[in-house]
Amino acid sequence: MLHVSNSEKNSRDRFIPLRFNATLTPNTPNFDPLEIEVFKNCGFLNYAKIRYNQNNYKNELQKIMFPYEAKVLNFFPPKKCIRNKNPEGEPTWPVKPREKPVIDPPQTVLDMPQFDSYICHNICDWSSKGYIATIFENEVHIWNSISKERTITSTFHRIQHSIKWRSGTSLQFAVGLSPSSVGIWDLLARKLTCWRSCCCFPQNCEVFALEWITPKFLVTGCSQGTLKIFTSKLKKIRGLSNAHNGAIIKIASSCDRRFIATTGLDKRMIVWKIPDLERHFCFETDTISKAVAWHPWRGSVLAVGVGQNDGHIVILNINEKKPMAEEKFTYQNTTVDALTFNPISGELVAGYFVRDVVDGNKGVGVVVVFSDIDQIVEELHLHDGPILYLLWGNEGQELASASADENLCIWDFFGKINSQNGRNKKEESPPKSSVLLRTIR
Repeated sequence: MLHVSNSEKNSRDRFIPLRFNATLTPNTPNFDPLEIEVFKNCGFLNYAKIRYNQNNYKNELQKIMFPYEAKVLNFFPPKKCIRNKNPEGEPTWPVKPREKPVIDPPQTVLDMPQFDSYICHNICDWSSKGYIATIFENEVHIWNSISKERTITSTFHRIQHSIKWRSGTSLQFAVGLSPSSVGIWDLLARKLTCWRSCCCFPQNCEVFALEWITPKFLVTGCSQGTLKIFTSKLKKIRGLSNAHNGAIIKIASSCDRRFIATTGLDKRMIVWKIPDLERHFCFETDTISKAVAWHPWRGSVLAVGVGQNDGHIVILNINEKKPMAEEKFTYQNTTVDALTFNPISGELVAGYFVRDVVDGNKGVGVVVVFSDIDQIVEELHLHDGPILYLLWGNEGQELASASADENLCIWDFFGKINSQNGRNKKEESPPKSSVLLRTIR
């Protein structure tokens, strides 16, 4: 009778050699780089990139340790999978996602002292010609992201609360003026070319929200809840009183220019038909929110940030007038302060403020990039306050995040590309030399 000892080198199974488990499952507390003490003091972290590199390392290590695929005998037929009726991998919204996390530390950081963080104000914008503008001490300070030159308006401190660059190639922007007016500033002429009173009687109002539907038409929203459409010369086309029960704090135009979405202090997000200002759809929110973004090439898709301590994103189908998807709380004890879609890839970028458990006034700002409602592509940790503005420059190649921590960071959204030997290769640069501290004011 053949005797086989039960040891590490032998097995009672004569036909199937003893095999090691080829699945690598690292010990999370010891292996996860996000738990290591050294990362707690880093100025910048891209958590998604760390997890991506960790997974690649695990796969490469597995290939080295187990070069041959394990042969397994199937004694029973595999169970049949019940497939979902919906097509597998169908995204919630049209998207052309990047293949991997590519965002490195910001190439430019602008100092923005005494940054206005009041929710009703809209004081920062980035033009298609590369000009970043912000309101400080009732004047607009402008910084050219290409030439690095700075200019300041001279209106005798009349500018208040809101600014919006004219769409297209124009070097003009609309601003809210005091008292109760809206004006157009020409950067080349260095003056206000025209202005018009909002005319909300019997009380004066303040223009809080601005949006250019096209280069020829401007929509304004004021503290009295009035919506108005003007021409580029500020000739009034149409007006609607009491569009919101209170101040209008955000106006966003759809890509096909058929709709605008507005939010207000009445905790409602309303979609209006253009140019008639006819109400199309109303979405009740449980909190005041200015986080609204339209998809860049699908006019029916609208993202809204809702929730005070359970902040999350809801994707709406405007044609069907109902939600089509809802984020399942990426973070706890958080709010969504800003939303935008990348005009090239269609990825959704959100600015979260994650509050401290002990002191709710303290927390960190996180920039999160979604390729789908439940798929995080990037997770950028740098800001120490709410991220109030997410702006696109260089035709969508660059992302600016402006935070209440008085910093505006410019990120290379698609990564630094350097052509070498006829191939595209990602340019590597150390964080210390890549961050250029400047001030916009």
